[in-house]
Amino acid sequence: MRFPDSKTWWRNFLGTGGPISLHLDDEDRSGHAVGHRDEHGRVTVTVRLDD
Repeated sequence: MRFPDSKTWWRNFLGTGGPISLHLDDEDRSGHAVGHRDEHGRVTVTVRLDD
């Protein structure tokens, strides 16, 4: 992701994370997302989709 400091949405998922809804392949999916910022300032958001 470029310029994570100019984005705000990913901050909702820091720490223990939170619920997320995504639209994938013409289907709405729910899950849990956790955000992490590394020592270089890069941001990763990992999503675990519900079954």
